[in-house]
Amino acid sequence: MNIIKAVFISALGVYLCGHSGQAAWAQEKEPTGVPVNKAEYLGKNFQQSVKSKKDDLIVKAADAIFEQQIQQRFTPGFSGYFFRNAAYAYWREDQNVKAMHSAEGLIRNGSDYNRAMGYRLKFYISRDNAYDYEQGDEIGNKQDNGYNEAAYQGLKGWLATIYAADVSDDARSVVVPQKYISFFLRDLKSENELQVNDLKFKTYGALFESGYQPSKPFNTVDYWRKDYSLGLLERGELKQAKKIARAITNPSLIRSMYIDKTYEKLWGFGGLKNKTRVLKAFEDDIDRLERLATKHPDKLQGRQYLIKAYATIGRLDAAVKLAGKTLKDMESFDNFTDEVDYKNWIFNEIAYVYYEKGDYERGNAYMLRAASISEDGSKGNISQVINYTAKLLDQADYQKALDIQDNLLSEDGASDYGDMWIWYNQACGFYKLGKLEQSSVAMKKLADKRDKNYAAYAMSLLCQNKIEAAAQSYIVRLEDPKHRNLALEALQLSNVPEHEMPLDKILRTNLAKIRARPDILRTVNKYGRIETWPLSNTYWGKY
Repeated sequence: MNIIKAVFISALGVYLCGHSGQAAWAQEKEPTGVPVNKAEYLGKNFQQSVKSKKDDLIVKAADAIFEQQIQQRFTPGFSGYFFRNAAYAYWREDQNVKAMHSAEGLIRNGSDYNRAMGYRLKFYISRDNAYDYEQGDEIGNKQDNGYNEAAYQGLKGWLATIYAADVSDDARSVVVPQKYISFFLRDLKSENELQVNDLKFKTYGALFESGYQPSKPFNTVDYWRKDYSLGLLERGELKQAKKIARAITNPSLIRSMYIDKTYEKLWGFGGLKNKTRVLKAFEDDIDRLERLATKHPDKLQGRQYLIKAYATIGRLDAAVKLAGKTLKDMESFDNFTDEVDYKNWIFNEIAYVYYEKGDYERGNAYMLRAASISEDGSKGNISQVINYTAKLLDQADYQKALDIQDNLLSEDGASDYGDMWIWYNQACGFYKLGKLEQSSVAMKKLADKRDKNYAAYAMSLLCQNKIEAAAQSYIVRLEDPKHRNLALEALQLSNVPEHEMPLDKILRTNLAKIRARPDILRTVNKYGRIETWPLSNTYWGKY
């Protein structure tokens, strides 16, 4: 790809029309018979192609301009218009080399708006190139061919442009959706001995230095802080690591750092001094979320987090009260700005509260409402169908659970991570129904992709009383820096629910057997610690 790009740019550097581009113009005339400026003629032709909204025509017109090097004669305003439309058309037509060249032209065009647009396009196009390269890499051990570095440069340029002190309103309007930044960070894998590789580390640095603030979910920035502080630790930058980590407010993340020796050098600051301080972080989080919910009454997201936070520390009555108010507001108030994204999660959170209180009938009713809210036009909400199926399994209603999942889930709709939960539901449900052949089919899928979701794999083993296999799986996770933190989290002790569901009890009892094994304890002591926490673990997937 780099060679193709070099050749393409080299070719553009040659004037193709001869005689400084003048000889070929003499024959071009307007209907009036007056000779036409070639730049004006091709510029108008390009405008007509853009108006047609047909990418093949835009690409053809852009090619003609590049071949003649006419873009150098355009006014600054029209130049921005040309490079922007050419870049998008080339990109949509999968001509990424030409799209990137057009994006670079847009960056050089002058205005901060055009620079922001150009850098955004550079980020998008490079991400596409990196993804295509990864998909075509049969060896599977290379991340990219320089494309992620180019994507980083695009993102960094965009950040520098829109967060400049004198940025225009037009430039500030050029948005890179947060999810694309999160996907970029997610796809930058660990390398060598570093869990946070150099490119991810530089990306975090650019994000935090610019002042960028992710908008949702609320805790995204805390996940970034945790990862960035780890990258700083890996590079010996302890002072800056402490500064970044000190800003973390999510109590679950604070606890995850407290139990993991990877973060041992940070244990001496703030919320990580001792277990009591960690527990206080859960109380402080209630205050923070209550303030957010008051400040943003139009956000369901804040209420969802607050309901969950109340339940985690055992304040079920407060959770039920807020749930009731939220349901009432949803009926009478149609201005929740994030209802599309969080309505299903509100029902989900309310369901878990009622499960915790032992009211399974009401919990199931709300979980079904969550599962019935489609996100993409499919039969059901993928995440919530999986959740609802799992809760029916927990209640030992195995056949109904599998029927619900089969009836409401569309094929090929879930991520690799989601697929693992679907297969867990099948492996456990069929096993409990005595349908061992179907269970083994799902178990094979789980085993083949265990690194995509070790929690689902562990639960399937615990469900089937496979203690030795489950123990070995936990040891593998503890020994692997990429999976260690979540494995330590899974082995922590939480409150036993007063109204514990049948399958929950089986899973908890089997996990207790694993937790007590000498080989598990030795491995845990190498990398972290197990504590007993007076907290409720309302989410079924933490194993």
